[in-house]
Amino acid sequence: EKAENDEIFALYQRAEVAETEPKEESKGILGWVGRHPYLAALLMILMVGGIIGGVIAATSGGGNSGSGSGESSQGTRAPAPTLAPTSELQGKLLKILSQNTAESLLFDTSTPQGQAFRFMLEEDSYSYSLEDGDSEDVKLSERFALVTFFYATNGHQWVQNCSFLSDVDYCEWRVTNDVGTLIGVQRCTDEGRVGVLLLPDLDLNGTIPPEVGAFSNITEFSIARNPALIGTLPEEFFELTSLNDIRIFSNSLSGTLSPAIGDLSMLTYLAMQENNFIGNIPTTIGNLVLLERWFVEENNFSGEVPSEIGNLASLAIWFASDMALSGSLPSEVSRMTSLETLYIDGNDITDGMNNFCTENFTLNTFQADCLENSFPFEEAQVECSCCSSCCNDALNACLPNGAF
Repeated sequence: EKAENDEIFALYQRAEVAETEPKEESKGILGWVGRHPYLAALLMILMVGGIIGGVIAATSGGGNSGSGSGESSQGTRAPAPTLAPTSELQGKLLKILSQNTAESLLFDTSTPQGQAFRFMLEEDSYSYSLEDGDSEDVKLSERFALVTFFYATNGHQWVQNCSFLSDVDYCEWRVTNDVGTLIGVQRCTDEGRVGVLLLPDLDLNGTIPPEVGAFSNITEFSIARNPALIGTLPEEFFELTSLNDIRIFSNSLSGTLSPAIGDLSMLTYLAMQENNFIGNIPTTIGNLVLLERWFVEENNFSGEVPSEIGNLASLAIWFASDMALSGSLPSEVSRMTSLETLYIDGNDITDGMNNFCTENFTLNTFQADCLENSFPFEEAQVECSCCSSCCNDALNACLPNGAF
């Protein structure tokens, strides 16, 4: 019995020892998972989330690449690539128009040039000739210039749109206004180029675009009585050397008068009164030897009248009142013997009027600041023995010379 008990006890001890001794570790991933079940579960969740996120990112990136949006992972849009011509017409237009208008403007639809370019590509149903040749190139340039002018001056709000943007040759972009005058592209040359452009009293609102320089054969240009027309005359305007008649009066144009005015040597009529031009009258005004009528009053020109004014031997009518001209009139004005009408009051000129008071002149109307004030006594600003009327700004009055 003792032996039997000893054997049973021994077996029990071996069982206890077996339970308290560490078991042999399983090897490999399964063994690690068995020993660390919670950490394994966390890693499994992270791995699955990473796979799902990668699939979503790949799908999103592939979509952007396919659509050409070019967005980075930060959501920043990459610069748009340079636009290549997408049609034969676009290629033709770019080749011609980019010579004078930057491509950046052509592709920017917030600009008049960009709006005109888009119109010609997408909306204009006129049948363009795509043949190479100077004549066709000029026609495209002039059509673009007219459309740009339309957009630059808020053409959709004009009193009359003069058939602009219609699907016919631009030489037919004209209408008859309320007083029976043909306005718009009133006349084209025999070669089909803009010859006369008349756009008065239309509520033009904006600025004159430089593209007007395309009208190389134009002889008459009028944008008169559009008080919302602002800005300066672009330098390209003075490249229109065929001009003989300019009427830009009663607007809100500003800035200085470019010396390039002297390049318009064919001018016979220049009406630029009632604007906001400033600065000196350029000396190159003396190049306009054919000028017969010059209306420049009610601007803000200042300084002395240049001596080159004496070259205007053909000038018959000169309105130069109500500005800030000063000093003495140059003696060279004595050569302006064609003068018949002269208004030069309302300035700060102090001498030189009697240069016109010789037997070489037959002035019918001559008005200057030669009116003195008797009470309280105030001498006249300038002496003028041959003026037909004398004015005094302090009195705000003009009277016939000798009537005081």
